[in-house]
Amino acid sequence: MFNVDYAALEKGLELMGVGMLGIFTVLFILYLISIVLIKLFPGKERKDIV
Repeated sequence: MFNVDYAALEKGLELMGVGMLGIFTVLFILYLISIVLIKLFPGKERKDIV
């Protein structure tokens, strides 16, 4: 019924998977860097007015 090029489909899915893995890797690295920076430079303790 449909004439599907499975080699192109496989390559497209592979590229999509690599791209998603790269995006999540970068987000995880930014998350770790933000945790380290928060530990190194803690904010001043402030009391909120209630």
